[in-house]
Amino acid sequence: MQTGTWGAILGTGAVFGLFAACSLDLDESLIPSEGGVGAQAGAAGTGGTGASGGTGGSGGTGGKIIDAGGSCDADKQCETEGGCIEGRCATGTCVYEICPVTTACTARSCDTSASTCSSPSSFGFKAHTVPLNDEVGCSGIASRCVAGMDDYVFVGTTAGLLAYRVLSPSAPELINVQAPPFAITRMIATERRLIILGPTASNKLSIAWIDLPTDPLATDLTTSTAAVDFTDTYSTMYPANADGFYLVQNNAGNLYPSALLAPPLTNQTAVTLFPAAGLPSGQAVVASSGKRLVTYRTDTSGSVQKPTFGFVQDAGTSNAQGSTTEQSFDFDAPISLGAHQFHSGYEGSLVWSTNRLSQDDGGALQSDAVMLYWPLVGDLTTFDDKASVVVASYNKGSQNSVLAGQTALISPSLAITTAAYPPDPQQTLVRSVIRSGTSLALGSETPPVLSFGITQIGVAASRRFGFILTPSSQTPSLKTTLHIFAPGC
Repeated sequence: MQTGTWGAILGTGAVFGLFAACSLDLDESLIPSEGGVGAQAGAAGTGGTGASGGTGGSGGTGGKIIDAGGSCDADKQCETEGGCIEGRCATGTCVYEICPVTTACTARSCDTSASTCSSPSSFGFKAHTVPLNDEVGCSGIASRCVAGMDDYVFVGTTAGLLAYRVLSPSAPELINVQAPPFAITRMIATERRLIILGPTASNKLSIAWIDLPTDPLATDLTTSTAAVDFTDTYSTMYPANADGFYLVQNNAGNLYPSALLAPPLTNQTAVTLFPAAGLPSGQAVVASSGKRLVTYRTDTSGSVQKPTFGFVQDAGTSNAQGSTTEQSFDFDAPISLGAHQFHSGYEGSLVWSTNRLSQDDGGALQSDAVMLYWPLVGDLTTFDDKASVVVASYNKGSQNSVLAGQTALISPSLAITTAAYPPDPQQTLVRSVIRSGTSLALGSETPPVLSFGITQIGVAASRRFGFILTPSSQTPSLKTTLHIFAPGC
């Protein structure tokens, strides 16, 4: 989930370079020399409509505001020759957007070769599917091989890397991208960077990265690579702020050692994992939150199985330190980590889904629903259990049943989440979740069901859309498919 704007990324000093790259031929008198960077259109903080081309920060347009220009009192004063970049007058200021629309749940795509926008197309929550010709990469583990960044979604396959720019879900644009010169094993995205990991061989770890291009309509993406010195092993990776990432070894005996890396990297870069000194017994690293790693355990020392969180401060450095002060919630949670799912937002948010437990007549704890919590937003230092919602309800079963699926953040107030489908847990239910203050609510969509289990899929998000990657299947015969979702529609 990414929410940065091109203006914010480039800074106002780079605005003219961006416009030149897009051949907008703008009247420079309409562009301020300082200030005036526009807000983005898609990732509204007030609910689902903004994330799907509706009433976002630009007052209802579907494209991204790439810059705010000078004063105006009519749209004609903001006209450009930029093809897909269109100007309009909004509250007395010129703003320039990619193929804007004025109606929620509609979008236009850009034909970059002809520099023209398509006619508006409408869509619902399950907006589109893209069949893929190749198998899922990352040893067939879909959750490791799909990632979203800004307007882009990336899929790792056995044949390499696919990249799509998704301005309109009904017309995703396949973008030229250099595949890394190695087999993809894992991918994540930060606000402005896709990180790709490859194999470790001969004490070298292959890493590739793709930076968000300065041209919002770029038709080619450049891949950089390095084989860093690495003599250890890692288990997983998490985003770290806007540009970096963590490597983490899931080894309690070694105190969950981690490394913080921030491309550009070179072949001479030496990567060292540092243990989290003072990490309380039983805490496992489960996610990241900006410059911190997040830890979790279920405290069974009392009458309640309390979910308990903490931080690793200065994670990935020689100063890494586990929290001596933990924070618990006063309700029962499953003991097995397999019954929990955690999602790290690049800006520091943490989303957690797990089984709701109730006690039967015999006193045993049983699961009866999947709950989604949003314990952290941004760089807050305390965890909060107030923001929660029931995703799906079930007949009572084992407290450690694997029912909670993956989640991805579209914005700090909007997510796409999954859970086992109650009538058939071998299938997946897809929902959108809207955050308002400390309240969560499910979207009003009719929830679609995918014919794959929650452990077979991969979930990701761009700044406006959610994505689910499903593998191929012989029963029935299905291709590897990228499913596009538009929360709020």
